This record gives sequence, structure tokens and C-alpha cells, in this order.
Amino acid sequence: SPNQISFLVQGDEASPETVLFLHGVGSRKETWNSVVRALGPIGRSRRLVSMDSRGHGQTPLNGVDQRPWLHAVDLKNWMDAQGLQTAHFVGHSLGGRVALAFAALFPERVRSLVVVDIAPFKSRRDEANAEKIREGTLSMELADDMIVQSWGEDLTGSIPRAPFPILFMSGNTELGAILTSKHQSRLLELNPQLKFSHFQNAGHGLYKEQCERFVAEIEEFWGQLPQPRPLPWYLRCSRWFIGR
Repeated sequence: SPNQISFLVQGDEASPETVLFLHGVGSRKETWNSVVRALGPIGRSRRLVSMDSRGHGQTPLNGVDQRPWLHAVDLKNWMDAQGLQTAHFVGHSLGGRVALAFAALFPERVRSLVVVDIAPFKSRRDEANAEKIREGTLSMELADDMIVQSWGEDLTGSIPRAPFPILFMSGNTELGAILTSKHQSRLLELNPQLKFSHFQNAGHGLYKEQCERFVAEIEEFWGQLPQPRPLPWYLRCSRWFIGR
């Protein structure tokens, strides 16, 4: 149920531009607070929504099926309930794979996509290492199950002819990062228009390890996008009531 998803709204609630921040395995919506605080005028002028995915934070687990497609449908139902037609997505790790699944299912509802240190390719079981990327207090058993189900899916469907810009951000694999140079080469074969940013001195949690640079990169990316028309006053009012 979309009413079960716990979320936090910051920034300009009346903005026609909404950014959805999606966390990784074992994390929660508050993990993005440092990023939101560091945003400049470009970022703070948007409606910034971080949310707990199923089984995390204050959002219930809602069944044993944790494939990214189900998480993507959760997002779609939540957006429908909010009266939100399109959004920008920033997804870290598992959240990045959920964003990629959403983009494959509902490309017309994506304004832009930032994927943080994760690849869309199907991976072998031994590459889905829960101990390596799990955050917070989520049990190893549940984290492992979520990762195996997510990594077992190919999420490249939206990439070859994406009608929206995509930025992939990677860290140093020697420091624990996951997105490799081989992944980048494969991604460019699918779509030469993809953008990439590499953080040599950060690992998998690059958005926290180098927060200021991370914010500068996504604001530069957003700043290059065409600007939407302002929302009509009656839609701004309805959004205010829906969010209360």
C-alpha cells in the first residue's frame, strides 16, 4: 500500500521538480540528510523526498518477494497517491537498482536518473555480497535475500533508448566500490550518451564519504536539464493537502 511507505519531504514543497532519494540495503531515508543539507540553490529549489523502501526504516516488509520490480511498483503506486506524474531519481546501491527497474517499467515518469555505485547487469551469486554493502541493523539473512533477488535481475531495459539523461557515479573498487570500469564499458555499448563520474578516493558510500563533491556533481547534472513549467496554483494546493 502506498500509505505504508514512510517518507520525508524537504526543500521547496511547491516546486514542480521532485527528486526521489532511494537508499541501499539496510539503510533508511535519513541517510540522505547530509546530502540534502549540503545542496545549494539548484537542489534546495526542488521538492526533495527520501523514503524508506520495503523492509527498511518505518516501511513494513510487505512479503518475501524483494525483486526490484516490486519495489518499483511500490514507487509508482506512491507517486500515483501523491498526484506526482514525474520525478528525478537518485538511487544508491539497491536503491539504484530499484530506480533502474522503475525506469524500465515507467520511462515516461522519469525526468532524470542518478545511479550511485551499482550496475544494472545480472550478477552471479558470489558477486552479491551482503556483508560488503549492507548498512544499518538489517539482519544478514534478510540483506542477503534482498541482494540475491535484486542482483538476479537484468535491469538494462531502460538504458539503450532512454528518453531521459542518466548519470552513473562510481567509487574506487579497492575501497569497496562495486561499479567497475568493465561495467562502464558495457554500459557505453548500450548507450554512448550516458554520463559517468568517478570518485577515486571514495568507496561504495561515496555520497557520504565525499558529500560536497557528490552534491556538486548532481547539481551540475540537474543544472543542464531543461526547466519545467511552474505548477498551476491549484495543483500546488492539492499537493500541499495530499502531503499532510
